[in-house]
Amino acid sequence: MWCSCAYFAVISILVCITQILNVDRIFKLEISKLMYKIKFRLVPKQYTKLFTKIENIHSYHVKQRSSIEYVIPRTILKVAEKSFTYAGIGRWSSIEPIIRSIPNYHLFVTKLKHKLHEEQ
Repeated sequence: MWCSCAYFAVISILVCITQILNVDRIFKLEISKLMYKIKFRLVPKQYTKLFTKIENIHSYHVKQRSSIEYVIPRTILKVAEKSFTYAGIGRWSSIEPIIRSIPNYHLFVTKLKHKLHEEQ
């Protein structure tokens, strides 16, 4: 009978060799991919209307402008913090600006996968 420690060691070696992302990283990747499509308008307008860019509110230079592109919606409900718009903006802001600005979708996904795999 296998020890649970040995089992998880084998799983972690397989994940490392095959470069498979865990469920949390896959969720981050999928949210990031959708946010990329929203930024570059590769989705229907209904999705882009859910987000307000900071530059549409502030015409002057804001200190946070380099790291945050979209306005984080205010909410008093904890449930709303788990919504796509709230989580998507937070996830998008956590990606390095160099990766966010890649103009090619497939290159963006490849770089982001590599970055997420490094974090594991």
